[in-house]
Amino acid sequence: MVEFILRKGPLAIRRLAEGDSEILSRWLSNPQVLQFYGGRDQPYDLERVQLKFYEKDGISRCIVEWEGVPIGYVQFYPVGAEEKREYGHIATEGLWGMDQFIGESNYWNKESVPSWCTRWQNISCREGLVLSSRILRLETSAPSAPTRKQGSSG
Repeated sequence: MVEFILRKGPLAIRRLAEGDSEILSRWLSNPQVLQFYGGRDQPYDLERVQLKFYEKDGISRCIVEWEGVPIGYVQFYPVGAEEKREYGHIATEGLWGMDQFIGESNYWNKESVPSWCTRWQNISCREGLVLSSRILRLETSAPSAPTRKQGSSG
């Protein structure tokens, strides 16, 4: 059964399911996507996807859907004490990190689609999941890239 953690208008975010490994492998074998996630020379075959995305390590891994079509990936996780200090937070503060990418290149640069991150952050914060813009570590991207960087200048 699919477990949705967010449904709002055309946006849905659901927990990663076993059947998602093929789509993740397709996205993460695309040099355009890899340019912003892991490096162009680091494609993910099905075995690598299974090892990286299906381990039980406290990271919440999700598929992003737009109008019912899987278009991207997001993961969120509690930030460790050392990393909190590195970003100027106190170790006991409850902070979460988030990584994301849009894997379907035909959804890049669409005005409404990139706002899913903002929607996700706003809804999550209201529900008590604290996301700090200073701790979100999203890939830096060019204007045509699949990701958007939060909490940076320039």
